[in-house]
Amino acid sequence: MIQIKNRFTGTVILEGAFGTVAELISANSGSNLSYTDLSGSNLSYTDFSGSNLSGSDLSGSNFIGSNLSGSNLSGSNLKGSNLSYTDLSGSNLSYTDFSGSNLSYTDFSGSNLSYTDLSGSNLSYTNFSGSNLSGSNFSGSNLSGSNFIGSNLSYTNFIGSNLSGSNLSGSNLSGSNLSGSNLKGSNFSYTKSGDLIISAIYSIGPIGSRSDYLQCWAFDNGDRQYKTGCFSGTESEFIAAVSAHGIEKHKTDYMAAIAFFNAILEVQNNG
Repeated sequence: MIQIKNRFTGTVILEGAFGTVAELISANSGSNLSYTDLSGSNLSYTDFSGSNLSGSDLSGSNFIGSNLSGSNLSGSNLKGSNLSYTDLSGSNLSYTDFSGSNLSYTDFSGSNLSYTDLSGSNLSYTNFSGSNLSGSNFSGSNLSGSNFIGSNLSYTNFIGSNLSGSNLSGSNLSGSNLSGSNLKGSNFSYTKSGDLIISAIYSIGPIGSRSDYLQCWAFDNGDRQYKTGCFSGTESEFIAAVSAHGIEKHKTDYMAAIAFFNAILEVQNNG
């Protein structure tokens, strides 16, 4: 007899005469499994569709090829888990910890991932289209080849992430931090920051007293926004800030970076 219990009260949530936990869950897809402890389990190719796993400890588990579509995993711990080729479409994943996990080729389309921790994870070729990722943490993650079409990426942390070859077209990047990210070959067509449409994002660094990255966000109306550390403003505002507070060497480096950005954008606009 296999039993699944509430990890706090010890109450039996689900039981049955099955050989494995995965078989028991698949036979009862759509069940309420909230606040369970399934950490370190082999749950590959299991049907969790429509299930409630909120507040559960699923860390270090194997979910390869499983169906978690339409499920609720809000506030759950999936740290260090393998969820590659998993279907999490249309799910509630807000405030969930996926840090250090393998999520390559996973389908998150149409899901709520607001304030989710995906730092240090492998998210290559993952589908986030139409998802809400506001306030999420992707720092240090591999997002190469991923699909963010039409997603809400406002106030998302992409510091030091690999976004090469990813598609962010039609997404919202308002307030997001892309410092130190690899944006090579990324698609920003019709991507927005506030009411402005982004035409390109360029980055250079480490630079300045903090050895940070300086980014230039160019918009289709000709406006440009410079970002580094806690600073975000126009070119003239950035030059004024550097002139007022910067060391001469750093000022020289920043002015060279601005000239570099302007040269690239001139080529882009005249191309």
